[in-house]
Amino acid sequence: MLKKLPETSSEEIMIFGCVLVMSYDELPSTRNYWSTMKSMGNTSTQDAIARDRFKLFFSKLHLNDPTDREILHKSAMEKK
Repeated sequence: MLKKLPETSSEEIMIFGCVLVMSYDELPSTRNYWSTMKSMGNTSTQDAIARDRFKLFFSKLHLNDPTDREILHKSAMEKK
């Protein structure tokens, strides 16, 4: 069963904020940001959004059309 994802601008901002935090506070796994261990968890991320809600939003986020072969080809060529 596919979960519906109601979009609100405040949640979208929280997602991008979490991604920014994750870009400078690197942990081995995304789930570690919500860890209860003091050495792993990040209170900013934990206070901003629930882990499962973040994972749901992040799984729906696409910055390009993954079915567009031309984009995939250009992307592969740039990596060479």
